[in-house]
Amino acid sequence: MGQNDSASAAFEKIIANGRTLSIRKAAKAYWVAHQSESGASETAEDNFVNAIKSIPLDYRQPTIKHLEDLSNCKQSDTDNSSCYLTFAIAIVDKVVSLG
Repeated sequence: MGQNDSASAAFEKIIANGRTLSIRKAAKAYWVAHQSESGASETAEDNFVNAIKSIPLDYRQPTIKHLEDLSNCKQSDTDNSSCYLTFAIAIVDKVVSLG
């Protein structure tokens, strides 16, 4: 499965079962923008990250390393889109509600 297929599955899962409404909305907005001709804006990217950061620390702890990896990727890569797809794939099981 390619990165885009994995990211699509990850975003679908986050949009359907994200731990909070803000995560589900931010993920949907990012994914819709990502798939558009113009791509995701910096605002959509920031909203997605901020929604993840808004999770209470007890639940967010498993995402901290991935947030740092995202930041490092954005600093060293010219393709932010790839950074966000990798981020979503890495955190999907950590930000969805199991119940």
